[in-house]
Amino acid sequence: MKTCYLALEEECIRKSVYPLSGTVTIGRGTDNTITLSHPTVSRSHAKIKYNEGIWIVEDMGSANGIFVDDNRVENAVLEPGKTYHIGKAALRFIERDASNRSEHFLETAEILSTSFDSKRLLRGIEMVPFFAPITKAELLRLANNATLHNFEDGQTIFSEGDPGRSIYVVLQGKVRIFIRDHYGRALELAMLAVGDFLGEMSFLTGRPRSANATTVVSSLLIEIGYESLKSLIQEQPRTKKILLEYYRKRLAGNKETFAELKFEERRRDPRLRDTLPVSLALIAESNGEANRPNSWETFSLDISVSGIRVALSEVDRKTFHSGDKVELKIELPDPWKTIHCFGHIRKAWTSRDDPKLLVLGIKFIELPVIDLKKLREYIFGDTHIDE
Repeated sequence: MKTCYLALEEECIRKSVYPLSGTVTIGRGTDNTITLSHPTVSRSHAKIKYNEGIWIVEDMGSANGIFVDDNRVENAVLEPGKTYHIGKAALRFIERDASNRSEHFLETAEILSTSFDSKRLLRGIEMVPFFAPITKAELLRLANNATLHNFEDGQTIFSEGDPGRSIYVVLQGKVRIFIRDHYGRALELAMLAVGDFLGEMSFLTGRPRSANATTVVSSLLIEIGYESLKSLIQEQPRTKKILLEYYRKRLAGNKETFAELKFEERRRDPRLRDTLPVSLALIAESNGEANRPNSWETFSLDISVSGIRVALSEVDRKTFHSGDKVELKIELPDPWKTIHCFGHIRKAWTSRDDPKLLVLGIKFIELPVIDLKKLREYIFGDTHIDE
């Protein structure tokens, strides 16, 4: 019997190992087993399934396809050591002889980390507070079904507004938690080290990520999915109480930080809530979504150097998905005039004030330097622009 993994390298900045079990889906949509956020990846890009002793990868009608040895394929048998490209991500298939089940987690860690230290990794997991009530056997079972990620220095784990209900545990390295105000400035909330965990707010509330998480140094993290955590809590109810205690403490600590930094006052700056004309175009894909409406004339509710909120009248919420790429044309008042850029949709929701309005939260991803300069001057209230 073989144990199989997919080792992911995404743009040379993130490496992850996924244990293969059952059918695995890959795409930009958050309902996939493996979510890849890059615009070159379709919402439903590929599927991997086990059939009569072999693993097969199939294209799901994606825009950019699957490539093996520079050749685009509709389907392929996964071969040990071979690399399969999906957008900017490279997936390597790894097959090993089955060993003691308790060692599978250590095997995945060894695949990822050049500075592998099994004792240190296990100590890191055992130090996590909400794992305290469970046995070592239960702990290893949880770890064996989890995903390991190796992030380089300064890489993003998740961003504010991202969907997701998994929890991450720091096994090696250090992680910074912060938010950005509407001037684009980072407001630090916490610095996490080995044994600390993050993501419990989204797990408990079901809401999108409320902060940004980036690595301070090269770091190894384990990601435990929502279903695994839900099963753990059903078996060990005390773990939920521990999570709730940490959630309340962190929520209270964040409120104190916001008060000290006068974060609310910054968000209420009326200048940032000017209503600006916005042209929005959805960049459609060819995987069954090309018939979606793709352009609107709308207006802004809020704008910052990092993103914008816009309102659309009588538009179906299902038209937009988290991660969709859009092209924006924003009309600033004189003397700044028009700026052009691209963005990713972080969230879509119905306005509380007007149920006919759909609100989109959009993060800028490609903002030309000259337009960033205009936007900063507009937000900070500087009316002078160099010729």
